[in-house]
Amino acid sequence: MLRYRIRNPDATTVRPGLPDPVSTDNPDETYQANEEVFKVLTTLGSHGRKRKRWQYEVYNPELSAKICKFASENGNSRAVRRLTVFLGKSINESTIPSMKEGYIKEVQKSKTQPVTSIHHAKRGRPLLLDELDS
Repeated sequence: MLRYRIRNPDATTVRPGLPDPVSTDNPDETYQANEEVFKVLTTLGSHGRKRKRWQYEVYNPELSAKICKFASENGNSRAVRRLTVFLGKSINESTIPSMKEGYIKEVQKSKTQPVTSIHHAKRGRPLLLDELDS
């Protein structure tokens, strides 16, 4: 026979690693505490993070060249403001300098022709057998 009436019918469910609400002196408080702990544990996920990292935005080569040209002529903060209005979402100011660095390298390589596109650098680990893989 139970000493206390359990208000919540799910209170009899025992979560692994948490105390059983029925076997405690105050089952309602124990159940509520268990639910709060369970919610926190489920939001952390399997990797221990509260949220996933966002996907990085990838800009096409032509847009990157236009952004970098504008940033090199007018400055990073003005380029960020213009890009935010153009794309309709906020852009970090720290995004522009790394893009601009690639643009400046392309300008120095092709001194006579204007730069119309900036291609992304190769990503990932280099191939071990490069000449045999292609």
